[in-house]
Amino acid sequence: MDANLNLPNVPTDNLYKTLAITGVIIHVLSYVALEYRVFRQDELNSAVVVGREVIDDYLSRLQSVTSGLEINESMTEAVLAGDFLSQTEVDDLNAGLDSIEARVDNLREEGTAIREQILRVREMSEAAENYFQRTKRLIGMLVFGFYFGLLLTGVGFFAWYFLLQRHLDRIVRAEAKEAEARSITAE
Repeated sequence: MDANLNLPNVPTDNLYKTLAITGVIIHVLSYVALEYRVFRQDELNSAVVVGREVIDDYLSRLQSVTSGLEINESMTEAVLAGDFLSQTEVDDLNAGLDSIEARVDNLREEGTAIREQILRVREMSEAAENYFQRTKRLIGMLVFGFYFGLLLTGVGFFAWYFLLQRHLDRIVRAEAKEAEARSITAE
């Protein structure tokens, strides 16, 4: 492999150009970092909102399951009063109890799922809050870098043009006029 790679040369022939290029780099990197932080915060907030919607869905399903946990009141009163029930009423009561047991099992499963989702949402909320706090601390530096890079770019290009390039352009023009005058006198 060739050790002399043909990489593009960065115009660092003077301090002013280097200053301007450094300013551009700082400006662009600050902007990209700031945009990334905002994008990531929005992403985390969206995940928390979705998690809360899932919890609301679980709770509404839980509410629908608990709404059907009733036994015929007249049968319950008859059993408590010591009255005899017909075989059909006993069968209905047993079916109602079986249904309640199945629903209670379903409630336990739903309750477990809700608890797990609540823990996940709490973790996501804490992560989003921690990320927000870190971003809040960094935002000042990123905004400073954004404007400082812009200032460095402006100062660097201004100084390069007005303190150096303008004078070099005058010299080149003078040399061109002198060379043109020599070529005219040589003819």
